[in-house]
Amino acid sequence: SEGMLPPELNVAVFGTGSANGQFLNNRFKEAFPYLLSAKVDNYAHQNQNNLNYFSTCLETAIGDDKIYHVIVADFYLHHHLGFDGLIRKLRSRFPHAMIILLKSWSPSHFRRKVNRLSTRSKSFMQWKATVGLNESSTVEEINKQLELDHGFWYYPNRPHADAAIDGITENYRAHVFKFPFLPEGPKATLLRFMNLFETKKHSNLGKLGHRAVANDLKHVIRNGHQNPQLLVDLATVGTFGGGDYCELWYSSGTARMRHSEALKMKQLDVTNYYVMELKGSDVWMNVTNPFEDPRTLYLSFITSNERNYLPNVLVEWGDGQSKEIVSLSTDPKLRETKTATVGRIPPGTQTIVLSPLRIDEEASLPDRPFGLIGYSFTDEVAVPLEYGFGLSFDRDEQAEQEERQESVQEEGTNTINEGIS
Repeated sequence: SEGMLPPELNVAVFGTGSANGQFLNNRFKEAFPYLLSAKVDNYAHQNQNNLNYFSTCLETAIGDDKIYHVIVADFYLHHHLGFDGLIRKLRSRFPHAMIILLKSWSPSHFRRKVNRLSTRSKSFMQWKATVGLNESSTVEEINKQLELDHGFWYYPNRPHADAAIDGITENYRAHVFKFPFLPEGPKATLLRFMNLFETKKHSNLGKLGHRAVANDLKHVIRNGHQNPQLLVDLATVGTFGGGDYCELWYSSGTARMRHSEALKMKQLDVTNYYVMELKGSDVWMNVTNPFEDPRTLYLSFITSNERNYLPNVLVEWGDGQSKEIVSLSTDPKLRETKTATVGRIPPGTQTIVLSPLRIDEEASLPDRPFGLIGYSFTDEVAVPLEYGFGLSFDRDEQAEQEERQESVQEEGTNTINEGIS
């Protein structure tokens, strides 16, 4: 039928909260990636920094055995975290795939002023609070207040995001699916599409919105390719460019490299995150540069803050090369993940020695040990963020498939009848 796509169509989705199915009761049954295709790998995560992770570590993240025919990416407002680098690598690896960029918005992005000339504005959530609405308010209640409102509503211009999307579209043969705006203006747009978004934060699609986006994406695929079956028949794979090798254990708790017994894996308090703590005097680990040329080594770790002071660490390797790693965050109130540049490592396996440092010769070492969460080699073009890199993106594909099979008990995911427009 007109609504069906080739059943063997392999789809990959990259994005943040909406693509991940945040706030849905059953994301494997209700989120648009799973409504779009029965053969989908959903790499979306509610943390926006996953864009930097995938642009830096794409080869590590998806492996060498994948072939995708359609790729959807929803990073319009986070383009500065590596959007161009991600699409560049995806196009290089999957030269014939259809790449679709979502130019999305949500009610939380809209703002209100008393009138057009006012210099002060409120966010959508601030407006809700001023008219007595809260997280439990229904769409009908929200729209009723919106209809009665006489303020000036607008959607802020995004010139840098628009330019990024335009450049990526032109450079990498991508398609764009834009969430619609009504010609009547922002307020009319909100009233028309409010029911497509969740009403807790108004930042992610709701169940109806996911159905609509999945249906519209099918139209994009059909209209963008004369015969979608050719996406399958002509599919080939290229390279990942310069390649990458990233070993992170922050969420998996599993480190594959050889290391001394003084490096101990530990679960962080009551969280599901893990660090390898430096405990003892003989601390070393092997890092592997699998490439034919020297690459820059990046170490990722947990930072100090004003309540949890950790030592700095001296990293030594090769013929007397060394680099001091500073553990303190730029914000002393935060304890977060940080990634530091170590230095150039030649091809092959190299042993690095890690030594905790005192502030001065008379000071004692802090009670809490330094905690590593991984190391990375990149293509030298896309590099890790200093803060927030590698936050729980060790994707357990088998566990996800098992959870998905338990969640989805029925077929027929290609029978959506209404789009967002």
